[in-house]
Amino acid sequence: GAAPFAAPPSLHGFLAWQEKAWFEAADYAGVPVTDRLLSLLRQVLKSRVICLYPEVLEVLADLARAGVPWLACSNASLDVGPKLTALLPPELRPQHTVLSWQVGSRKPHRRMYDTVRKLLPAPPAETLFVGDRLDCDVRAPRRHGFQAVLVTRDKTPGADPGSGWPDLRPLTARVDPGVAGAGGQVRHAAA
Repeated sequence: GAAPFAAPPSLHGFLAWQEKAWFEAADYAGVPVTDRLLSLLRQVLKSRVICLYPEVLEVLADLARAGVPWLACSNASLDVGPKLTALLPPELRPQHTVLSWQVGSRKPHRRMYDTVRKLLPAPPAETLFVGDRLDCDVRAPRRHGFQAVLVTRDKTPGADPGSGWPDLRPLTARVDPGVAGAGGQVRHAAA
């Protein structure tokens, strides 16, 4: 696949890198990349819409009351940071946002998790990744020393039935800013 692009990343650099990855995938699959297809892929990349699941505001409010910082780590579209900021009241916004186009690589590449490690004051063992992708949100964070839990929402491909959490509500019980990794407790969250 496309290697991570060299820092410092830029929007133009990310788009060029993403296009190279598309061409490599298309070549591998034997699919020609027409100008029309490339235009559609660019539109999708720039216009992905994000929305919050019903429990997200409740869980983030619980984390804020407990003094537990959280970080958003995403391979999503270029403008996910501003979109997330617009959806959340100021007191519930992430402490940091780690976006693939800013870091210069995509999850599950090590550079994403190294960036999270540098931004959060707690060691990885005290940080819990939660997400809906086995490869990016569970397996890779665990390889890099983080705790990780799959949020299945009963539809995650490759997940065993009943594994993980059905939504984010159990997160509140797992975080405690005063506990250092004891009994599965964590001081920070990354989603």
